[in-house]
Amino acid sequence: MNNLVTSTSFVGQDSLVDWIKNKGLKAGQSLSTALANKLFDDLGLTQFLYSPSCNRFDGIYSGAVNGWKAEACPKSADLTLPKIRGTVSCYVPDYCTGIDCCVDVGKIGKSFRIYALLDACNWKLSIGIEKRAFNFTILDYNWGEKKTMSILKVLKMEYIIYDLQAEKKYMLNMNLSVCFEESGPCLVSVPVFENTKLPKLGCDWTQTSLDFSLSEFKAQNSISGAVKGILRDKMLEALGMTPYLKTPSCSRTKVPFNGSVNGWTNKCNLTLPKQLPTISSSIPLTCSLMDTCTGFTCCLDITDFDLSVNFYISLDACNYEFLVGIENLPYKKKLLNYDFGTEEFITLADVIRLTFKIDDLKTEKMFLLNAGVSLCVDNKQSCLFTLNLMKDILLPKPLCNLETKITLSNISAIDFLKNQVGKALDAMPEYVSDLFIEAAGVKQYMEDPSCSRSSAPYSPSTDGWNKECPLDLKLPKIPNNIPVTCHIPDYCTGVECCVDIEFIKKSFHFYILMDGCQCRIKAGIDNFGINKAFYSSDSGVKRSAKLGNIMFLDFLVIDLQAEKKIIFSMNASVCLEAGKVCDITLEIVKDMYLPKIACDWSSSINSFSVSNFLAKQGLSLQSPLTDIVVKQILERLGIAEYLQDPQCDISNKMYQSQPGDLVGWRDESPGDQVINTVSHISECPGE
Repeated sequence: MNNLVTSTSFVGQDSLVDWIKNKGLKAGQSLSTALANKLFDDLGLTQFLYSPSCNRFDGIYSGAVNGWKAEACPKSADLTLPKIRGTVSCYVPDYCTGIDCCVDVGKIGKSFRIYALLDACNWKLSIGIEKRAFNFTILDYNWGEKKTMSILKVLKMEYIIYDLQAEKKYMLNMNLSVCFEESGPCLVSVPVFENTKLPKLGCDWTQTSLDFSLSEFKAQNSISGAVKGILRDKMLEALGMTPYLKTPSCSRTKVPFNGSVNGWTNKCNLTLPKQLPTISSSIPLTCSLMDTCTGFTCCLDITDFDLSVNFYISLDACNYEFLVGIENLPYKKKLLNYDFGTEEFITLADVIRLTFKIDDLKTEKMFLLNAGVSLCVDNKQSCLFTLNLMKDILLPKPLCNLETKITLSNISAIDFLKNQVGKALDAMPEYVSDLFIEAAGVKQYMEDPSCSRSSAPYSPSTDGWNKECPLDLKLPKIPNNIPVTCHIPDYCTGVECCVDIEFIKKSFHFYILMDGCQCRIKAGIDNFGINKAFYSSDSGVKRSAKLGNIMFLDFLVIDLQAEKKIIFSMNASVCLEAGKVCDITLEIVKDMYLPKIACDWSSSINSFSVSNFLAKQGLSLQSPLTDIVVKQILERLGIAEYLQDPQCDISNKMYQSQPGDLVGWRDESPGDQVINTVSHISECPGE
């Protein structure tokens, strides 16, 4: 962004110093209000300034505490703001990602309004000093780049904005300067914000507000048929669509849409469990199932606008995220902790409206996708069409490898730090650390709060261990110079460690936790890893997990069913510089025998309510349930992955009662058969 106005001159003077001397003042002396006004008149600045100036103690700034008036931002946003230094008061609006400030500059007796207002839903940024404003889309904004805007090179505002996607926040740096000498130092330089984080709130698209009538527009401009040419461009600009439109537009006669059958082209090389729905030939829409098999893209002809529009949904099962968008208006979301089964809605200028609902059938290794689209061009009439694009379509997930899920290039922590602060330090400042883990692709998987070696379950510890298992175990000593503390839980069959990475001032949770009663294994680094049923076929298989090309976990679990024990081996590494010695390399346990303890089956750990789930679907326990609904219920109950395939069949001969059997029984046991007591120690079955 260039300076808004690019010339400064003192009328008949060589410099500010000369101007001040001619007014009978000494250099460095503060100006009276009258002289400040005269100075700004002579410089031609007055026309750009508010009159009266902003007041830090009035209007939207009234009642500011520690420099902030932020009551409008919802408490749920968990907004944490640092105390503002100096004579600055700021207002945060109800959408939280904007800052409007009044800055007093005592040396010239003036107050200036500066602001940066980010619309995260529509990708817009409004930024300004006093009356000078600049509004633009941030689709192509280079996050982290320093920008400068000024008025006559006297009032200067420098700002840097970072997009912390995984943290769902923006980070803002902003500095205001008053400079009267082009080559000399500025009179005043005020750091308004330093690494201030603003939370992104969710976008609410449910309230449609199409303020446009195509029929009226055509009547006013004597148009019959499609709106074309300059009038169309003006119409799209008025609708707010222009900044988001692709150039060139999509074409239904080109790849990937050409050669469609029933409105679809299928680039997926797998057989779908359910056929894609037919798109009526009366609707100018063609869609393509992507070659990943977990997404689709569509091209819609809006004939009234002489325009084609692209919209899409793409799910990435291996990197735990999905992308949904209309034209150049994208929304990326993380699948970790995502509220599956909830219908969402996005829109482009309320003209294209896309609804979707995603469910995760982990056992089936499928995504369940429902999606619909509406085209609405007139607030005086109903939408031209509303179409169910996908109804209970199962999309197969690809096979993912824990070692290759995060597909990022190597990143050097030392180089990253130097690029941010310009020098080498013993450790990263907190804001640099936040940027680093975002760039490394780690942030979205981090636990919140992070583990702490000084808190439970790692403290108190002896030789690096806190053992809650009641049995006598011989644990290897963890050296004092290695910032790792580990824990054995009270059920004994698990090892978890908290690892401090001191250079980046972050802590991470490495773990292998085996539930011998439920036959489940959880292993990974923070929220990245596996949580699955453990079968006898998993025993003795060495596995690895890699997070962000920085952290590495190798583990091995052997189930000794006859001995009622489990053998654990676990190695952890932290490597901040590619091709160099790792910062931490630790063999946490090797061939450690951990005993299985008796299972307590009296407690329930599943709080899922089938009746509540069905009620949300408009169903009840008495309703006939589709196969899809049954799959969703079994998944939420946590029993789907334990079911046999194929399932047992009551009509099979082995279940048919014979003469002399009790009703409901098939008894093939000899009369003197003794039934052994069932053990309370669980054994995990074969897959």
